[in-house]
Amino acid sequence: MTQKLISNEKSVCDLLQTIEPKGIADESMRQTVEVLLNLIEQLQLKVKGLESENQHLRDENNRLKGEQGQPEIKAKNKNRKLGISFFEYVRDRISQVGKIPFLETIIREKSALNPLGWSWMPEQLPPPNY
Repeated sequence: MTQKLISNEKSVCDLLQTIEPKGIADESMRQTVEVLLNLIEQLQLKVKGLESENQHLRDENNRLKGEQGQPEIKAKNKNRKLGISFFEYVRDRISQVGKIPFLETIIREKSALNPLGWSWMPEQLPPPNY
């Protein structure tokens, strides 16, 4: 029997969902598979709880040492300033659609239009009177 390397929890859940104990003809084997599946599910829940507790304790330990814990990732104000929805940008990056250009590109384009970083554009100035 070949074994697959499972890279993330979602694939484990998907793999476990594909197992159908009702399709097993032997009654004792079916019961064994059901018991094992229940055990795997319980162990997964326990591991997930212990991982979150472990991370919480690491963060607390780091704070006691004067360091910062694991940072909370928040939506950047940069997206709002550029007129782009943060969630649409992230969704575009994840799905790799490419409708929204990278933030670097947008910032570079806007800074090319306004090289001095003024809040008002030079085109808004009245023409000089000579």
